[in-house]
Amino acid sequence: MKISFPPKTNENFEIDLPQQQIKINSKVFDFDIDPTLKSYLVNGLDEISKTLEWEIISRNMRIKIRFSVKPKV
Repeated sequence: MKISFPPKTNENFEIDLPQQQIKINSKVFDFDIDPTLKSYLVNGLDEISKTLEWEIISRNMRIKIRFSVKPKV
């Protein structure tokens, strides 16, 4: 659904991403967004930073496994 408003200089415009609402003056419009994309935007992440985050988690797990496995004597 496309909604258009004629441009006015006195309109208040707000996008509330956590609530998934667009507020224009006294009108409120809900919108849908992919939950993963929403999480990235709210937390200031992009696909590259998320990949780097997973790389750090993966490296830490490998380190834990390496030091938790004891050689058989």
